[in-house]
Amino acid sequence: MVVIVQHLLEVAYLYYRDRCRFLRPQTEAIDFASTREPATAFSNHSSCRLTRPPENNDDFVLNSEQLNAVLTLSNAESIQQLWAAARVAGMCLLPGEECVVYILEPHSHRLVNLEDNEPLPMKGVMWETFRQKSQVCSTHLDAADPLCTILRTPASIESEKKIVVCTPVLDEEAVISILLVVCPELSPRDQLKLALLQKQIVLCYRRIRTASTTPVENAITNGPNYSDAMDDNSNESILQLCESLYDQDAATLQIKIINYLQAQTCADCGFLVLVSPDNTQLVVQVIGGKALEDEIKFPADGNVFSSVLMKRKSVTEKELTKDQLDELCRFLGVNVHTILGVPVLSRVTGNVVAIACVINKAGRKSFTAQDVVSVQHCFKYTAAVLTSTVAFKYTAAVLTSTVAY
Repeated sequence: MVVIVQHLLEVAYLYYRDRCRFLRPQTEAIDFASTREPATAFSNHSSCRLTRPPENNDDFVLNSEQLNAVLTLSNAESIQQLWAAARVAGMCLLPGEECVVYILEPHSHRLVNLEDNEPLPMKGVMWETFRQKSQVCSTHLDAADPLCTILRTPASIESEKKIVVCTPVLDEEAVISILLVVCPELSPRDQLKLALLQKQIVLCYRRIRTASTTPVENAITNGPNYSDAMDDNSNESILQLCESLYDQDAATLQIKIINYLQAQTCADCGFLVLVSPDNTQLVVQVIGGKALEDEIKFPADGNVFSSVLMKRKSVTEKELTKDQLDELCRFLGVNVHTILGVPVLSRVTGNVVAIACVINKAGRKSFTAQDVVSVQHCFKYTAAVLTSTVAFKYTAAVLTSTVAY
């Protein structure tokens, strides 16, 4: 009885101290692809039209435009590009009429809206989002809120019954971005899309930060004849691959990419030939799903891959001589019936920085032009993280050998 009375007194005290906070409704965290959405804080001005998230993600589907918007984040090579891509993705994924994005600048350590280079206001809805590290939404803006001057039509929020949804993007405990959307409502599916966007921003931000501290060139892109003619299933597959690549060591990352390429091209095996920064040496660290104990190194000249490096064009078994095919068989330890080697070019220099190879297409068929497109489509979105990871490993190895010397 004493415990019950004590509990009632504590509840009464909490209610008396902060009635609005005590009665604030709670929303469940959303779990989408291991991403947890921050808790939602409801503005004291009025309640938000946020519905309860669904218990499963079975009906969560992105259309082609939304998939492309999310995948575009993986192409960002700078904080400026990531900010722009996040803004476009926010407008595309959510039913928003306005989208404002603040992103953490690594040098100044400030959250900045790169549209006008203004820092995050230190009051209002956005500041509460930053301070609480949780989603804040409101159907009313105070006249003193800086958003009234940032948004194009702040008066429409109340007159047209819209809501302001302000969401933090957290990398562990640090706020690296603030996303603000003005929309009529936010459905359960919209919350899932928002959670996906948050995760993609975190992954891309980490990759860009890692690349910016690595002196070795890391920009890689597709060949000159790249085609965007990929279906939604391919886009969903590449999105899942991109999500799995971050925070991986170089070998594991290559294995995942190779497994993806094998599945997309119906190949029995695959491997990546990495080109050294000085373009004099080729390196193979993974073959199929196995990381080699000792990576294979050989000169860039006078081998089966030399023509790909010089001509910067894809190669198949039809362009190789019998001696070159025999060389491949000895190199791989398997009989090579068909092969496709696709160069990956640097966006900065135009040089070949890697060669993606798949061998023995199912049914002993030859690889097709569509297989080339599939490989290029993969590296359009995965090349940046691949090269930054490999470059980081290379730099670490150089530093280790220098210290040892």
